[in-house]
Amino acid sequence: MTTMKMNEKMTYTKALSEAIACEALAPDVREKLEALLAQQMKKSSAEKKPTKVQQANEGMKELIANTLRELGKPVTVSELMGANEALSPLVVSPQKVAALLTSMVKAGTVVRDEIKRKAYFALA
Repeated sequence: MTTMKMNEKMTYTKALSEAIACEALAPDVREKLEALLAQQMKKSSAEKKPTKVQQANEGMKELIANTLRELGKPVTVSELMGANEALSPLVVSPQKVAALLTSMVKAGTVVRDEIKRKAYFALA
């Protein structure tokens, strides 16, 4: 048996592999476990289509990018929401816009600068 590190997550695939590696298994049990392992590996490698929320978020990200492009200068979340009616607080919350901007920063499409403890966002 292999030993796992403390911070490694035990997945179904790893658990099944560990169980199959056990020498004391009956042949029919090993066969069933190998079939389960094959199913699990097939399931985990399948392409998953985005959910409705993920699709809506992508649309919002495009809208944010277009608004930032039009403004052409670094802006706060409040300024961004005021610049486009589709991003108004009645349609979407400031927290949602900030979360989308954060994911865009992580993706490298937007840059974030902090000036006097205030976050400003602009296209990368």
